[in-house]
Amino acid sequence: MTTATPDLLIEPVLKRYLQIQQEEQQLKEEKGRLQETLANFLSQKQLSVWNPTLNGQLLKVRCQTHVTVKYDEEMLQSRLQNRYPALLAPDIRKIKLNLTKLSDTLSPVLALVGSPDPDKVRSAIETGLVPKEAFTGAFTKTTRHIVSVSKARADKTQ
Repeated sequence: MTTATPDLLIEPVLKRYLQIQQEEQQLKEEKGRLQETLANFLSQKQLSVWNPTLNGQLLKVRCQTHVTVKYDEEMLQSRLQNRYPALLAPDIRKIKLNLTKLSDTLSPVLALVGSPDPDKVRSAIETGLVPKEAFTGAFTKTTRHIVSVSKARADKTQ
């Protein structure tokens, strides 16, 4: 990572970018407060949907309540022991975290839950397992640029 003074032409872009980030954060916080106020209003009126007209525009205001329960898994596993597995359902987050360990287990059902992997496709073409022509018109390739700008701490520049 190199530390350099921004080019005079790009400096205003960086300044505006940082300004927009700060404004976004302030708007996000304000929007959260407004949503909380609307949720309280709808709750007091015992409504889940409300259709007010504001400045001649019909609006639809909805409030859905989602409850999240976080279990102490170690405690439950310790208390319930062999009964604990009866409570479990697949957890996408845990599956992603342990995907490399699960690849052999998932192999028989990959046609159901799998998707082509670019590295495996490349390897299969290179080894001659599948012809390159089989992919003509069978995929789209999109390139996205992910740019982030943040204030670096004085002790870190990476």
